[in-house]
Amino acid sequence: DIKPGNILFDIVFENESEIILLPILCDFGASKFFEDSGNLAFERDKHTLVALRTAPYRPEFNGGTELEKKELSNQNTWDIFAWAVLSIELLANEHIHTVDEAIAILDEKVIPKVGAEVAALFKSALAKNPDERPQDIAKFRHEFIELTKEI
Repeated sequence: DIKPGNILFDIVFENESEIILLPILCDFGASKFFEDSGNLAFERDKHTLVALRTAPYRPEFNGGTELEKKELSNQNTWDIFAWAVLSIELLANEHIHTVDEAIAILDEKVIPKVGAEVAALFKSALAKNPDERPQDIAKFRHEFIELTKEI
């Protein structure tokens, strides 16, 4: 569940003039106790509480749809999706509310900073069809590093 609220920073003091911030991913949301009073129905699957979602950091889908079936079988793409939204927010220095807004900000503000090839990687990570998102995170990471060496 990659989102700003789940990223903590550990401060490391190397010496008097150098401070290093080490990001640490955490997630306390799934550790909460939920009491179903009949108004909330949380679906559990083998990975997570599927009904919990922080927009726009996880793909949106409605229950009982074909898209839901695809998303649930492609949960391995959700972290790269969230990473793309978070990265666009950081590069544009703007909070994003929807995926469409993320793509618009990417086109307007981020492409001039990173170039079209890197932007294409972001767009692939944000694909609405989960089958079109990168499935191999190691390969995606390698492509991203190669493309951003000169930036």
